[in-house]
Amino acid sequence: EHLAIGALLALHSALALLLDTVAEEDAFIYYRYAAHWVRGLGLVFNVGEWVEGYSSVLWMVLLVALASLDIDLPTGAPLLSTLCVAGTILATRFLARALGLAPRERILACVSVALFFPFLGWSRSGLDTACNALLVTGFASLYIDTQYPVAPSRADGLLRQSLGGVLLLLIAL
Repeated sequence: EHLAIGALLALHSALALLLDTVAEEDAFIYYRYAAHWVRGLGLVFNVGEWVEGYSSVLWMVLLVALASLDIDLPTGAPLLSTLCVAGTILATRFLARALGLAPRERILACVSVALFFPFLGWSRSGLDTACNALLVTGFASLYIDTQYPVAPSRADGLLRQSLGGVLLLLIAL
C-alpha cells in the first residue's frame, strides 16, 4: 500500500508539472499583497488603499513567509500548492482507513483524488484551494477516527481532539 501511494504521488506530481496551464491570475493578487507586506508597505494591494482582496488569511501568511525567505512567489506558491495536494492525497488514505476501507479501496480513493482533473490544476495554481482541501480532508479523517473509531479507542483522544480544534481554526483562516 505504501509503495502504491508513493507511486501515485509521483504520478500526480508529474502530471501536474506536465499540465500546460497559464498562470492563475488570481494568485497574483496574493503575490502582490505578500510582496507589499514584506517590503513594509502593509497588507495592501495598492499602497494607501486598505482593502482586503484575498480570501484566505492562512494562505496569505504562508506566502508572506515564502516572500520573506526571498522565494519567488510565482515559483514557490505553486510548489506549496503541489505539496498541499500531495498532503490531501495522503490525508485521503487516512480518511479511507478511518472509514474502515480495505487497502485496495484506500488506494482507489487516493487514485480518485490524485487523478481528479481540478486537483491537477490546483496543484499548479498557487491559490489557497489545495491548502483548504488538505485541511478539510485532514480534519474529516481525524474527526471520524476519533469519534467513530474502527479500532479500539485510543489513549491519545484529548491530543487528537485538540489537533482537530487546531485544524478547524486553520480552516477558518
